[in-house]
Amino acid sequence: MDNVLVVDGDEAMLEKLEKFLSGMKQFRVVTASDGQAAMDILEREKISVLATGLNLSGLEGLDLVANITRKRRSTPCIVMSDFGKPWFYRKTDQKDNLYYLKKPVEPVALSSAVVVALSLKDEGMSNQGFELRSFLPLIELDNKSCRLEITTKGGEKGFLYFENGVLIDAHCGNRTPHQAVEEMIGWDGVSVSISELPIRHRQKRMSLSVIELAGATLQEGGGAAIPELRSKDDEPKDRPEKSEKWDWKEEAAELFSLHLERYRTIKGYRAMGIVDSELLPVVGDGLHLEIDLAHPPVGIDFFFNASSAMLKRREVGEAETIMITTARLILQILRAPTTGPETFYIVGITDATGNWLFMRHEMEALGKKTFERSDG
Repeated sequence: MDNVLVVDGDEAMLEKLEKFLSGMKQFRVVTASDGQAAMDILEREKISVLATGLNLSGLEGLDLVANITRKRRSTPCIVMSDFGKPWFYRKTDQKDNLYYLKKPVEPVALSSAVVVALSLKDEGMSNQGFELRSFLPLIELDNKSCRLEITTKGGEKGFLYFENGVLIDAHCGNRTPHQAVEEMIGWDGVSVSISELPIRHRQKRMSLSVIELAGATLQEGGGAAIPELRSKDDEPKDRPEKSEKWDWKEEAAELFSLHLERYRTIKGYRAMGIVDSELLPVVGDGLHLEIDLAHPPVGIDFFFNASSAMLKRREVGEAETIMITTARLILQILRAPTTGPETFYIVGITDATGNWLFMRHEMEALGKKTFERSDG
């Protein structure tokens, strides 16, 4: 069974998270209330996912994550931050093993993030390691003064120098400080070491916000609407524009109704339906009884925006899916493929012990059939 390490200095919150996560019985939960205790656990136990706060006694959460990049690069990390979460302007920029949750963290939000992280690890998708772009916001969130030594899998090395979370200098080969930053910002599969800021590098040669440098801003909340995953510029240029007369809602509702009795035979079936890009129901069977689409659990924006790596991204014409697991239910959301003007989503819900895999198969089949009609 996978071990999930949760670290936070708020012992009441830690107990609450542990109780909820342990009740899922899908993984073993290990907890620590200070950084040094967490480091000791990482040294002696095999940990599949680390979830940590930043402000810890003994050893900071930042150092725990840096240790993971060096020694266990395929272990996903979830950072629970008091200061909001980095919100990436280009959503596909955060593709690696580092995710953010804003405090106070709801247990169901953390459980869903852990389940997705474990799925990435099981499928080998976490082996790519950490992007420097995703690590950098931690420095500003923690208001850190330090030197970062960054090394890539290919042996490239560079140094970044920070004072109170602001980047003040950079070295990489014979490049100027700004050239060094431009070179390093796109590095992936990095190992990070943190040390004190040397006295000789306290003179500012630049002054840059690493949040902005990473292509992110701080998001203090999250709306329920699901923004597009691709911009118009990202869409294939060889596909013809669809006629505005094409009524995808009518097509989708017709296909859904045609196969509804089949869907209801799925073991553990609770509900299924189709919603548009604003989460407004198009057609459904029992969705309103299981989920409040105006206030979705965990905030669907977390999955579709904070980390596109959580999606099984595929080519246009195939589906993208996420799965949210609770102790009672498994909620799956599929972004249906379409070349039409609107994005829509297929939602399926089963019992926690139901046949969610067959549910996903049927959801993908419905999305594919709708796509084929829209593309015809």
